[in-house]
Amino acid sequence: MFLNVLVENLVAPASDHYPLLLKNEESQCIWVSRQSFKFENVWCVEHGIYDIVSDRWSSSAGMQVTDKLIACANDLSSWSKANRNGIKQELEECRRELLRCRNQGAAADPNILTDLRKRMTHLMIQEDKYWRQRAKTHWYRDGDLNTKFFHASATSRKKVNRINFLENDMGVRVLDEQGMRHVAKGYFDTLFLANNIIRVSVVDIIDKVVSDDDNVLLTAPFQAHEFKDAMFSMHPDKCEGEKNTRRGVKLC
Repeated sequence: MFLNVLVENLVAPASDHYPLLLKNEESQCIWVSRQSFKFENVWCVEHGIYDIVSDRWSSSAGMQVTDKLIACANDLSSWSKANRNGIKQELEECRRELLRCRNQGAAADPNILTDLRKRMTHLMIQEDKYWRQRAKTHWYRDGDLNTKFFHASATSRKKVNRINFLENDMGVRVLDEQGMRHVAKGYFDTLFLANNIIRVSVVDIIDKVVSDDDNVLLTAPFQAHEFKDAMFSMHPDKCEGEKNTRRGVKLC
């Protein structure tokens, strides 16, 4: 009844109960986008990652912070390409080795079996961090390494975020990328176009809620410790937004 379905008896690093994997081959549409540097949380559990960052930061003394960050990002990208073959491929290789040891039975080397189980556990932790970062599900805490959940969540989120068409002012759907760019630009040009609307009469009837002393604090120059407090209060996978900012618009 289901010709594309395949069932596999997998191996597990620390359990006598082996999981069953049911795979259903489906056609998938791959959306290719331009790549930019993104720090991978999975790098934090790799050996030598801190030395790479520390060495680059020390050797870039006297450079601007932005230049040091760019140099550090380049080093991390080069290191990742040279030393990491992909979590998925390494997991598959580790599973194959565990399967081979399992088939050997009592003849299998216990030391090799122990090393393989440790390696597979480490790879599963990496895979968990990889998909958790992409799923944007921050309420989930360290649990049972349910990477399938994160994979489905990240894939679903990517589908939702993709814009397939835009409607222009005439109500006509625009499907091509260049056309959608033109529609989006025209919309925001019109939205933020300067005009001669008089707001004085409206502003005058609004009660003043910010005192002069508070306004001085809000418009004062930024201090270094404020940047540090803002950066260290951020979620490690998020960018700073309006929620945690101290400053506001000057109110008269």
